Amino acid sequence: MMVVATDPTSGGPPASASSAAGSRPVDRSGRVLGGLLGALVSLAVAGVGLVVRAPSDGGIRFDIDRLVGLGLLGVPVGFVLGYAACNAVRSTGWRGALGIGVGIGFVAPPLGAIEILLLAGISAALDIARTGAPTVSLVAPLLLLVYAVAFSFIAVVVTIPAGIAWALAVRGLSERAFAAARIGRRLRPA
Repeated sequence: MMVVATDPTSGGPPASASSAAGSRPVDRSGRVLGGLLGALVSLAVAGVGLVVRAPSDGGIRFDIDRLVGLGLLGVPVGFVLGYAACNAVRSTGWRGALGIGVGIGFVAPPLGAIEILLLAGISAALDIARTGAPTVSLVAPLLLLVYAVAFSFIAVVVTIPAGIAWALAVRGLSERAFAAARIGRRLRPA
């Protein structure tokens, strides 16, 4: 929660505040900490792939290494979403934090699909630059994007709990932890 100094005569912001009419100053401290927590939660989800083993009874088998690799691709998405939503979670109650965590869980899969296909497109472009021969692999990621975004929602069984865990972690941190995350500022006595 951010405390804003007010003008004792009008009850509004101080006259020296340089902000547009009706807007409040934004406290951006700790957003990097929220992003780092998002990346750590994504790493924890990827670590689950190391613990889970495919059934040995002839059932459906997954390549665990590929699942861990996909989980690791979620680290940048976790950082960006954690960075973006950190102040929203800090300024709301526990119920609001849960809602934001569920929202992050729904937004993360399509962003992950876009990230994967963007990396495939960049890889194809670099291959064309190296060989000089255009290939179909440059257009394929764009064509697959429509299907990849739709099918990415299969991952919500993992991303929603991860989003909720992130939101609860951010909401549970004290203001002192966020104050310590401010770069170039000292901790003030409580």
